[in-house]
Amino acid sequence: GDIVIPLRFEVAGSFSEGIAPVKVNGKWTYIDTKGNFITDLFFDGVSSFYKGRGLVIKEDKFGVIDKSGKIVISPSYSWLGFFVNGLSPATFGGKVGVVNINGEYIVEFKYDSIGYFFDGLAVAKKGDKFGYLDTKGKEVIPFEYDYATDFIDGLAIVQKGDYSMVIDKMNRVKAKLKRPNFFSKISEGIVMVEDDKGLKGFFIFNLSKTDMVSTTTGRLRFKNLKLFQ
Repeated sequence: GDIVIPLRFEVAGSFSEGIAPVKVNGKWTYIDTKGNFITDLFFDGVSSFYKGRGLVIKEDKFGVIDKSGKIVISPSYSWLGFFVNGLSPATFGGKVGVVNINGEYIVEFKYDSIGYFFDGLAVAKKGDKFGYLDTKGKEVIPFEYDYATDFIDGLAIVQKGDYSMVIDKMNRVKAKLKRPNFFSKISEGIVMVEDDKGLKGFFIFNLSKTDMVSTTTGRLRFKNLKLFQ
């Protein structure tokens, strides 16, 4: 076919949502599928577009641009992620909060880390403890854990002292193990179990049950551990 966009860019990224990042004279901007610039602004760095938004970097600060070329969030954050379900963690003044796709604050900038929202909750760290926030910024699971993962299918792995636990979104313990055994991953409602020797097994339980699985029962469930290499 014919070349419809002339060879005039130093670097060009792939098109995403009809927009591509390009580098001109050492600076980045965006073009549409006709080769037209969507904005007169140039940046130190840009991202691909995702759900109608692109990340832009200017003087080490992150902001957001839309497909019309309008800056919807001025470059002011030390870090900003892609927006998932309209929300993204952001870093400002050395602390982490959450902003929405229009730049409005959803979670106050007072945490040491915040993950993305999965199953409506985000794992967050305050000091040396982990807890969970909802999409309105409310602390719905207390900051009492030494380690915590994202929720997947209504379950998350947490650790408190010597105990590794699987909890639900109401912070109810669904399974509990004591070191050297610990839960490591959740996939399709099945939890991987490991020990200090690197042995791995899988733990399956009925999510509708409200009774906690004891450490003893847990050991019996994965007595046939195998080493995967």
